[in-house]
Amino acid sequence: MPINPFLLSPTERLSDWRLFRQSLMALPEQQQLIAVAQYWSQAPLTKIAYDPDQCPTIWQMLHSNQWSRDTLAIGMEATLRLAGWTPARMMLRLIRDAHDELLILVVDETWTLNYDWGSLRLQSGIVHTIIRQWQFAGRDYYILNG
Repeated sequence: MPINPFLLSPTERLSDWRLFRQSLMALPEQQQLIAVAQYWSQAPLTKIAYDPDQCPTIWQMLHSNQWSRDTLAIGMEATLRLAGWTPARMMLRLIRDAHDELLILVVDETWTLNYDWGSLRLQSGIVHTIIRQWQFAGRDYYILNG
């Protein structure tokens, strides 16, 4: 059984993440999404990892290894983007459903990651209100609404 990459040292964790991103290219797209959801479901969670107004880069988050449910969506988006997915296909979306507020990753307005733990879900199956949306462009995330 493979070791949980989030138990590795910071340098080993970054190296493992790079190898994981490279391994995605051999998979069909839907399988890539599932693999990303499963990879990030291994991350250790805290209630709140970072101040939303001063969120560090993905590299800093991987080094510190402090994750909340919301920052996992950022990790998933960065993983896919750095594995070759076009940023325009992905959107980080802060939503409110019947139970919670949560940051999810929406891909192609079809697939959702970080809504169900460690799995992929159809976007059409989620009843929610959109609070805010971000998309990566250039070197940073930009607010699309709100």
